[in-house]
Amino acid sequence: MEINRVYNESCLDTMNRLPDSSVDLVVTSPPYEYEKDGLRKYDSNTGLGWTKSVFEECVKSLYRVIKDGGVVVWNVADKVKNGSKSLTSFEQALFFKEVGFNVNDVMIWKKANPCPQVKQPRYSNCFEYMFVFSKGKPKTFNPIKVPCKSAGKNYNSTGKNIGGENGRRELNYIVNSEKVKNNIWEYGVASNKKTMEIEIDGEKIEMQVKVGDRVITGKYSGTEVKYEGVEYLIVRQSDVLAIVEE
Repeated sequence: MEINRVYNESCLDTMNRLPDSSVDLVVTSPPYEYEKDGLRKYDSNTGLGWTKSVFEECVKSLYRVIKDGGVVVWNVADKVKNGSKSLTSFEQALFFKEVGFNVNDVMIWKKANPCPQVKQPRYSNCFEYMFVFSKGKPKTFNPIKVPCKSAGKNYNSTGKNIGGENGRRELNYIVNSEKVKNNIWEYGVASNKKTMEIEIDGEKIEMQVKVGDRVITGKYSGTEVKYEGVEYLIVRQSDVLAIVEE
């Protein structure tokens, strides 16, 4: 296989050609439900159906090709069926554990501009899960850090004795200038301009598309929603393949 080449094929076919323990990191957002109940239905004639058996084969293949210390980031969410959350995301996480992965972290992708809940007896959902699975202990961890509000302050306190002895021990420490960012990541969108900006972890990134643009997206990109009788397709900027010029 060639490096830096895009292969338009089933990930199972790709992984079948990869040697054991050859991949450091996989970041993916698969269909959130299986095909028979799914939010995203693939054409079964193409062989791209996302069924439970295909999911399980995918996870087993991931475990084979991931290196010791390697990581898989699995972005998923749950659908509501018959008034109840499916919890397919946690079912999948438990299968990752069954195969042999560690659940290194359960991160939250918090959306600053979620789709509103319409006539539903629940609060508007504003997040998706980002499960971080590792094969053993992660070999590399370079965390994003944020400033500490109390940086440089000197604190005197007490705490429990670690060994279980009676009494408490004195704690004297100076607050560091930075700390590791928490595992809830928020993506905000400001739409008061013709050219929008996305803010990711405090960094403003200008959108490459603007209001009125005609765009081409991937066949299975985005999520279809219906609001006040109008159907919308919500996609990420990364799902836009091209902007059609007049």
